[in-house]
Amino acid sequence: MRAFWDCDWPDNVRELKNIIERLIVLSADGDITPGDLPEEVKEAALREDAGMNSGLLRDAMRDFERRFIRRVLADHQGNITKTAGELGIARKKLYKKLEDYEIRCRG
Repeated sequence: MRAFWDCDWPDNVRELKNIIERLIVLSADGDITPGDLPEEVKEAALREDAGMNSGLLRDAMRDFERRFIRRVLADHQGNITKTAGELGIARKKLYKKLEDYEIRCRG
């Protein structure tokens, strides 16, 4: 699941749905393992893990904040107002964070 969270899926729910359906159909016993994932999903997970390898608290905190924002944004289907509200920050600040973390959304 983490590998899927680490991928950037803005405006591309259809692609995500197709990948998940393909994994389900092709899985022999119904279990999906990391080895079953498409290369682009595996590569995204590796890129995300790279930020945790520096050992610096600052980098780990930025990585956590970026992932957290992406999850809340996904929960609200890209709605900036709702995301900012749940995060407890102003929309302007959220837009700045989206820019800083290179997070694309429909908002």
